[in-house]
Amino acid sequence: YTLTVLNAGGAAVPTATVRTDLPESLTLVSAAGLSLNGTTLTGQVTDIPAGGSRSLSFQARVVSRQPI
Repeated sequence: YTLTVLNAGGAAVPTATVRTDLPESLTLVSAAGLSLNGTTLTGQVTDIPAGGSRSLSFQARVVSRQPI
């Protein structure tokens, strides 16, 4: 999976915090630059230029067939 932060503003953003909840049907395999607390993945992206984006990626495995 990839989390992408888009800076739609007119000025650069020095740091942004990214958070997402991992569904109970997934288990985290690896996440460079992200930390897991309960089911919440949190990370930081830096130096996002105006109109630009930054991404963080992680790998997860399906542990049940519940809807994600």
